[in-house]
Amino acid sequence: MVDPMPTLLMFKWVWSFYVVKWSLLVTYKVHLASKRF
Repeated sequence: MVDPMPTLLMFKWVWSFYVVKWSLLVTYKVHLASKRF
């Protein structure tokens, strides 16, 4: 049996990493778009 806790923690860590990465990317694109005008 695999212990579910470390897997869950890992999943949460990966999930938060992706959320931060994508929000930064979106913020950057919006920043570039607003600078263009």
